[in-house]
Amino acid sequence: MGHKTVGQIEHAVNAGPTGKLTEHLVNAIGPRPVADIVDVAAGSLRGWIDGTSRPSTQQRDRLELCRDVLAALRGQAGHSSTASALKEQRPELGNTSLITLMRRTDPNAARRRIGQALGFEL
Repeated sequence: MGHKTVGQIEHAVNAGPTGKLTEHLVNAIGPRPVADIVDVAAGSLRGWIDGTSRPSTQQRDRLELCRDVLAALRGQAGHSSTASALKEQRPELGNTSLITLMRRTDPNAARRRIGQALGFEL
């Protein structure tokens, strides 16, 4: 399955159910980065997609944060892919990647910190 660009999934992802949101993020950046952000095994995502399991509230918040960060990155120049932009060590975030920050930080705090550091409206 090829990865779609964020632009291709943006409208479908907005306010969609958890399974659709998870599926579209996996299609956009791959299962491993999504699993890393929500701190689960990649296989757990399949249950969220097919509806046999559900993420916690905090995991859902991380999925939504990922969606919003991807939308903001889409317009940022200098990145060959959104997945690589998520993995880059960023000096403005204390040499931490966006993936690591989204996984290790409360989603609301991560949203504020990423928005302030990178000049995004999240």
